[in-house]
Amino acid sequence: SELIEGGFEPDTPIAIVERASWANEKIIRGTLKTIVDRLRADPIKRTAMIVVGHCLNSQAGTYLPSQLYSPKFSHMFRRAK
Repeated sequence: SELIEGGFEPDTPIAIVERASWANEKIIRGTLKTIVDRLRADPIKRTAMIVVGHCLNSQAGTYLPSQLYSPKFSHMFRRAK
């Protein structure tokens, strides 16, 4: 509710990741409107990472993955090959 009050749309994607990168990783996905009900149905029991935004929506087609480590990307510490 605080994110919606702060200006995010209720349909903004959200993912809550418990034990990220562990063999027993658990990801609960939803929108700001639905996530509370999803967590009530399948609670998170450990410290978790929360990711909010349209970078989670692969169908949007507007999110481009980071090029930071791409050999074709130049930045102040490395020239592109």
